[in-house]
Amino acid sequence: MEAILQAADNVKQAAKIFEENTDLIRIAIRSKVNDKSVIDDIFQDLFLSLVHNPVPSNIENVEGYLRRAIRNDVIDAAIKRRCHRIREQKYAEMYMVSTKYDSPEDTVTMCDTIQRIFEIIENNLPSHEARALVEKHRYNKDDGEAAEAMGVTRRSFSHYLCTGLKKARRYISQNNSEQNKRR
Repeated sequence: MEAILQAADNVKQAAKIFEENTDLIRIAIRSKVNDKSVIDDIFQDLFLSLVHNPVPSNIENVEGYLRRAIRNDVIDAAIKRRCHRIREQKYAEMYMVSTKYDSPEDTVTMCDTIQRIFEIIENNLPSHEARALVEKHRYNKDDGEAAEAMGVTRRSFSHYLCTGLKKARRYISQNNSEQNKRR
């Protein structure tokens, strides 16, 4: 009950400060943002900030306190927008279909290369490591599905996968350097 009364007092105090300083608050926010569409959001966030963290009673310069609170809210809003933009960009990169269209020759070359890589894997790695790579990368299974298909634990599967990748990279690198020497 005491928390409710305290919250009600905080709302009254914030409303009084906003009523007395509305013009100052709007001007300060406008001067600190480039995107005018966020002014109202920051205005409302400032009110909520003052409700959550009221102006201490020992503050003599309320205007200075408000300017600092506005600056902090503007910075917080910019960080939130930037983080949101980064998340959207990562999401788009993960799920966007590539608009680059390869020529048929490029597609055949890529398929041949992938087939050669799997041949190297199957011919040079121990069977459990080769199978882990095939289940994961040829059949596009997640670790749990691939481990189940192999009849091993996820931990064992991860070990086979990591070890197999390390060895496969080494064999592929050796294979490429041998081909370059022949040329």
